[in-house]
Amino acid sequence: EGFDPGEWRRLAEMGYLGLALPSRAGGQELGAIELAIVQEEMGRMCVPGPFLDVVLAASVLAAAGGHDALVRDIVAGKKIVVIARHDAAYAGAAAPLAASGTRVRGRKYFVPFAAAADALLVTTADGIVLVDGPFEVTPLATIDLAQRFGDVTLDHDGTRIGSLALLDRVDRLGAVASAAMLLGLMTRSLELTLEYVQTRQAFARPIGAFQALQHRMADMLLKTESTRSAVYRAAWCLDVDDAEAPLACATAKAYA
Repeated sequence: EGFDPGEWRRLAEMGYLGLALPSRAGGQELGAIELAIVQEEMGRMCVPGPFLDVVLAASVLAAAGGHDALVRDIVAGKKIVVIARHDAAYAGAAAPLAASGTRVRGRKYFVPFAAAADALLVTTADGIVLVDGPFEVTPLATIDLAQRFGDVTLDHDGTRIGSLALLDRVDRLGAVASAAMLLGLMTRSLELTLEYVQTRQAFARPIGAFQALQHRMADMLLKTESTRSAVYRAAWCLDVDDAEAPLACATAKAYA
């Protein structure tokens, strides 16, 4: 599965799965800033699992309305729902998947943690369709062993929950949260590097005393703190619905 079900339940018990979801569905009604804080810490520890994928799918369901029972199950760690959006292995290779009435037929690529999913939010030419499992999944090899992706063959009845416009804010939230996770990785990498250059010796001196390495570490610090500023400004823009939110989120993604 790529993650420990016991740890997943503990994330639910601590309220992390409902961090940015409405209270009517069991969430805490916090915002992008709080989600970014959690994602940054998860990045520091390289936490495996579909946390962000599930949070984003739950956000789509909450925004669509009428699915509070399912969202409560997600928040409680009882259900895993992710978004299936890629219609081809590379851009422009296929037209968007179409739903015929309530039936969804076709294939989705690079679905995160598809083998563990109880349901999928499938993007189609007509909008977003909620499809219940089980699914026929072909696992894909990944470089990052903490990630799982699969190709999913669909021939399922589904329920249309809304238009693709539901993804607009969720995509920005995903960009900020992903950048925050990378920020955590950057911060921990910098800390480990600083520890190393203070203990590794060359010519009877710590290698951190050499100016060439000091310049490199200064560059690492500059990039890390610039990313921090970009990430949390973008999170704030999302929380207050600032007009510059799209640009700020793209900037955070680019910096990370």
